[in-house]
Amino acid sequence: MDGATEEEDFSGIPIKERLDHKVLRLRIFLLRSCAINRRSRSIHYLLQVWKARVSAYEELAKKFRLADPADAREFTQYDGCLKKMAVDANAVAQESGLTTLINYVENAPNAARTRETVIPAVVEKCFGSTRAGTKAKALELILMYIEIDVADPVVVSGTACYFYVTSTALWFKPLFEFILPGLDAKQPKLVAQTVLTLKEITVSPKPILKHLAKIFGHVDKNVRTEATALTMEVHRWLGAALSSYLSELKPVQVKELEEGFAKLPADKPVAARLLRSQVAAAVDAEQGND
Repeated sequence: MDGATEEEDFSGIPIKERLDHKVLRLRIFLLRSCAINRRSRSIHYLLQVWKARVSAYEELAKKFRLADPADAREFTQYDGCLKKMAVDANAVAQESGLTTLINYVENAPNAARTRETVIPAVVEKCFGSTRAGTKAKALELILMYIEIDVADPVVVSGTACYFYVTSTALWFKPLFEFILPGLDAKQPKLVAQTVLTLKEITVSPKPILKHLAKIFGHVDKNVRTEATALTMEVHRWLGAALSSYLSELKPVQVKELEEGFAKLPADKPVAARLLRSQVAAAVDAEQGND
């Protein structure tokens, strides 16, 4: 033997047991304790626990991609595990879990009802991550929740030209309200990521713009930089109507923004990513014209 560690195979442990941290720890401890000496047992045991979770996340991601969207049970049986994926204490496992969550939301027939549980956990535990992949996947997960949402016909968009509008008439809480608490986080990097996310998605602007003064007044320059980017993008859609929301900013900040507004493209922005309901409506309209 050259000292290399043999890759563990966790496929013999049911997925739900691999997702249940307490059951998983006991299962792995019992399976592996006799195979290693006592001194290295604890370290070995802890390593296997998170690796086992990753194996479950990867298997579930594939399962969600291939499952019949009409078979809700294929997805709902794992609803109680979704939040745990977002808050996984191991950074590698957490990023893997986000991939699984994206696949879930993309394919599950009723994924929107899980957002109240999942999105706050993503904001709190993923937005402040030091891993670029984790933050990118967290953003994609939010965008996927938006894609399956329902909208009113109001036009506002973020930097990536995503189109989303909240509907106060719907029974559920508008999605962006699950993101806004990130603006009050103690970690500046989490606040900055929250502002970036608000820029990348599209929502009815008033609930967001009323927070501009607080964002521009943040002590962290990265937060203020993201606030500037958000305001620039919203100006592309609202134009002069945005001015009333800038009255509480410092004069120097307003001046810098106005100089930036003057350099923005004159062309009207176009949304590049639509809600699924909007895509379906566009297809129906096209077929009706044939």
